[in-house]
Amino acid sequence: APQLSALPSADLVKLLEHENAWQRETAQRLLVERMEEAQFETLLQLAANGTRPAARIHALQVLAGTGGLGN
Repeated sequence: APQLSALPSADLVKLLEHENAWQRETAQRLLVERMEEAQFETLLQLAANGTRPAARIHALQVLAGTGGLGN
């Protein structure tokens, strides 16, 4: 299995569109753990314009888990 924890957050956001569920879910967990506000805009764009419905849901879940959706 790839060492996803060593990847930068920008690469983890890209993995939210991966066809493999384990990679998407692991990337989501790591992004929530890191809570990097710098990724919020990219996640919002993915949630609005992602080509895979699963990626859009994962992006929203990361934003919800990190406060990126606001109050």
